[in-house]
Amino acid sequence: VRFKGFGSFMCTNGTKKPFRIKLNEFTKGQKIGGLGTYNLNNNCGDPSYVRERPYYELGASAGLLTPRHTYAALYINGKYWGLYTLVEVPNSDWLVERLGSAEKGNLYKGDPTGTFEDLGDETLPYRQNYEKKTNESKDDWSDLKELIAIVNRAPLEELPARVEKLLDVDSVLAALAVDAVTVNLDSYRGYGHNYFIYRRVSDGRFQFIPWDGNLSFGGFNFEHDSAGLQALPNDWTA
Repeated sequence: VRFKGFGSFMCTNGTKKPFRIKLNEFTKGQKIGGLGTYNLNNNCGDPSYVRERPYYELGASAGLLTPRHTYAALYINGKYWGLYTLVEVPNSDWLVERLGSAEKGNLYKGDPTGTFEDLGDETLPYRQNYEKKTNESKDDWSDLKELIAIVNRAPLEELPARVEKLLDVDSVLAALAVDAVTVNLDSYRGYGHNYFIYRRVSDGRFQFIPWDGNLSFGGFNFEHDSAGLQALPNDWTA
């Protein structure tokens, strides 16, 4: 068990910190429900405690691959610690559990600013803006760099056909729609983070995976007031 997060760790001065539980850290292969890693999210910035669940549920109803989640009453040494949201962590085990045994491709997380900006041909700038979550021992980022290069460099008339060979465009549009509907600005729309992108082995295309919806429904406002958030254009970006 360890603490997790940055903003969610720092947002409270109390003891209700977020935790990550890794069941197979010391006992190899130890899992529950096929998975070895879970998060206990402390619902930072969400006094209602209900934003994250409907965010994922809307994503799932839109056809997105989303982590399973539920509520958990946490006790530590017999003392009640608080109500948490228990969430699966996307990783190699999770991909196999949800997509099948052959799905052992590259999973990336946009963090801190994975905005799909063209950062050139060297790998280092991408390492600074994305996290590789699977196959970490293989220093090969060519698939992500290829996608970003096409998005930024392909002639406009060739862009749709070339992008669709590498990207599940429907998953991107669904993710953007869910973030727009829930006014989730702590996302790709905002700083370019809190999402995963996975390249499927089955067809070689990337798909978007939503993540960390505790500040959806206007919980992160980019200094907009309530009326401003309600009138925010769907194509707004930070």
